[in-house]
Amino acid sequence: MTISIGTKNPVKARLILEALSSKPRLNIIKLLLKKDRLSASEIAAETKTSLSTILEHLDLLQAAGLIKSTLERRGRRRVKTYSIGTKIIELKIDLNTLTEVIDINELRELLKNYIDRKLVGKGLPLKISVRDIVDTLQLENLKKAIALIDLYNYDEEYIIDILIENFKRKEFGESIDIKELAKKLNIHEYWALRLAHKLSEKKEYTLEGNTLYKIKLSE
Repeated sequence: MTISIGTKNPVKARLILEALSSKPRLNIIKLLLKKDRLSASEIAAETKTSLSTILEHLDLLQAAGLIKSTLERRGRRRVKTYSIGTKIIELKIDLNTLTEVIDINELRELLKNYIDRKLVGKGLPLKISVRDIVDTLQLENLKKAIALIDLYNYDEEYIIDILIENFKRKEFGESIDIKELAKKLNIHEYWALRLAHKLSEKKEYTLEGNTLYKIKLSE
């Protein structure tokens, strides 16, 4: 399957270029092309790299759409595995937009500011609009607002990381329903579910059905 990225998706193009600019990430892609589907631990072992570093690389590759992840059952455990998302990518790049508007670090800072404001305001929605961004951030640069939407749609891992920080600042009981989690954090249920899955992957909580349970550490 071929993925075509046009000039209307400058952030997606920048994420792809950023992901492919690293030799370690290229080595991960090369490995997945050979092995097809591997867990983060397996990739770390194959590349002789720390798991935390591998997870950072995988987040960038997934945000760029170069790889995809799936939860598969191995014995009694559910393991997150990674595989190549597509082998062919067509890029059309507007150099003016890419060089003058698209600074990923700046956009991520703007996105964090937007999310922080929505969490204490009307809540974090599933989809965002240019008008909402302009009103929330008082942003006059429409190209930057459009680029911010692009980042919001493609870099979900970054959004989840921000939500995890917010989650850890609040008090929760031993278990919480997804709907209640969404209500307490003032976010759309989709983000609550994505957050729950991420916490489950970190082995801090376990997700059973629509309920998130805190894992009790054995003494």
